[in-house]
Amino acid sequence: DEKMLPYILALAIAVSSLTLYFAAFIKPEVHRQDDFLWSGVGLFYALVLWICAPRITGAVLLGQTAAVLLLLYYIFETFKLRKAIANPELATEIENFSLIQWLQSRFDNLLPSPKTPVVSEVTDSPTPTP
Repeated sequence: DEKMLPYILALAIAVSSLTLYFAAFIKPEVHRQDDFLWSGVGLFYALVLWICAPRITGAVLLGQTAAVLLLLYYIFETFKLRKAIANPELATEIENFSLIQWLQSRFDNLLPSPKTPVVSEVTDSPTPTP
């Protein structure tokens, strides 16, 4: 339903903002002092999305969806970078994440693989001459 998406976006921002906030206690090596400020801004954004959800439609909803997806991806990338900085010996082991590769692997699992035709082996046999 179109009216549910703004609420889902608000929840996604709220959860990611709380994750940013609680990183200070759970993973202090990747936490930065400004994370408290940015988690507050994120919670405010989630609150605005939640309150305005009934009035968000069309292009505004599409723009908010793009903004939320960008924010979530940037948070993910920032934590990967911080983890690499905090543990330089593990930098090469931190896996790369590609959304396109992830989607392709999901679609490959959903779609049946094309069946290859069975080709019989052809042998060269001499043709009779008249």
